[in-house]
This record gives sequence, C-alpha cells and structure tokens, in this order.
Amino acid sequence: MDQLIIGSEGTLGIIMQATIKLLPKPKYILDILAVFENVNQATGIVNKIIKSGIMPTCVEYMDNITIKSVEKYLHEKLQDSDKGNYIIIQVEGINEDDLDDKAVLLDEMCNQNGALSVLVADSDKIWHARKSFAEAVRSESLIVDKEDVVAPVDHEPELLNKILELAKKYNLITRIASHAGDGNIHLNILKMKE
Repeated sequence: MDQLIIGSEGTLGIIMQATIKLLPKPKYILDILAVFENVNQATGIVNKIIKSGIMPTCVEYMDNITIKSVEKYLHEKLQDSDKGNYIIIQVEGINEDDLDDKAVLLDEMCNQNGALSVLVADSDKIWHARKSFAEAVRSESLIVDKEDVVAPVDHEPELLNKILELAKKYNLITRIASHAGDGNIHLNILKMKE
C-alpha cells in the first residue's frame, strides 16, 4: 500500500506528518552505465539487481532516442550513446573493496542480461545528461504531453513495450526516461512542427 501511495505522487493522498532520519553522505559512491540493445534487456536487469541484495541508491533508464535528444540539447557526445538504451546504476559502499565487489557483480549481471557494454560512468556527465531530460524535450517541441506512469518493477519491461507498440501504431513521437528502480516512467509525447 505504501508504494501505491508513494507512486501516485499526491493524487491518492497527502502526507500530513513524516519523521525523517538523515544519514551522512556516503564516502564511497560508484556510478555504472550499462548499455542494452532493447528495452527488455535494459529494464529486465532492474529486478535482478534488486533481488541480488546489492541495494542500489538509484537505477535510471533512458531509451536511445531520448539519449540522442539529450546529446543534441547539450551539444556533447555521451558514453556509448550509439549502442542502445541506458541503465544508470548508482551504488554505495562501506569502503573501496566493497564498491569493487559490487561493481564486479553488477558487471556480471548486466553482461548475463545482454549488455552491450558496462562502464564506470563519468558521474558528472551522466547525471547532468539524465537531469537534462525535461529541458531536452522542451527544446524539441513546446507542445508536449507529459505523463508519469507507475508500474511494479517486474512489469516495467512489459509496460514500456506496450508504450512503444502504441507509439509505433499511432505514429507518436516519444521521449522516455524512468526511475527504473521504483517503476516510475516519464513518458513525453511530442508534437513536432509540420
């Protein structure tokens, strides 16, 4: 029930009171960029990562056309952007050895799931690109239908495939990014100039 309320982003209720525990910023953080040819491989790895016990800080997804849109907006080439869809995985460790162990495990898992490449990401560049998603879309078209769709993480590939199927059927121009670790998909449908 908690996840349903959280995923609804305020549409099903509001939080009247919250107790927050603050933790110190971790010393050891690593960002992994895994590139996959298709949406099933990319988003299919998310549930496997969560079930592995690694507990990533966050897992983000960007489809390839969105990556190209962000590159155009930022006027810069992103790592392995010509290969496919991105999964950005951030993990924390208690020390460098712990981080190395997690990186090795993530590399193995991603490769077993069909990754075309698994890289240590240029953190500043990759997060700047991911956070520029909305501005990149806005630079392409001022007429955008922005939808947030939430699905259980294990159903995310199925939902994304259905979105892509409908986009193709109705000739829709989409840009998709998601907080893949919690199933929150940002779907943007653009109206381009004729």
